[in-house]
Amino acid sequence: MSARLGVIVLLLAGLAGPARAAVTEDSFALHRAADLAALCSAAPEEAFGTAAPNFCHGFLTGAFRVLYDIGLAQGHQLFCLPVPSPSRTTLATAFSAWVLADPARMASPAEDALLRFLITQYPCEGPKR
Repeated sequence: MSARLGVIVLLLAGLAGPARAAVTEDSFALHRAADLAALCSAAPEEAFGTAAPNFCHGFLTGAFRVLYDIGLAQGHQLFCLPVPSPSRTTLATAFSAWVLADPARMASPAEDALLRFLITQYPCEGPKR
C-alpha cells in the first residue's frame, strides 16, 4: 500500500466516528461509562444485541428518573429536556457518542457520565422548570 493510500485510509477511518467496544458479559456490570456506551450502541446482530439495548434503555430510564427527582427535591431542575422529549433510542445514541468522544468520560462511572451528559446537552435556560 502506498503512503498516500495509507493516509487516505487513516483519514476515512477518523471520519467513521468514535470506536465502539464489543459488548461482553462483563459490560453489564457497568464498571465505567464506556461499558454503558457499548451496551447502548450494540447492533442487533452482535452478541447480546437484544439484551444490551434493553439493559441500556432500562438503566437510562431509571437513572434519568432518579436524577430528575433529585432536582425536584432540591427545588431546581438539573437539566431540561425539550418538548417533545427525545426518544430513548435517540438519547442512548447521543449519550454513547458523547462518552466515546472523550477518554476521560469513558473512564468515569456510568451514572456520573449520564448526569454530566444531561446537564451539558440539555441545560435549563431562563426560569427553572
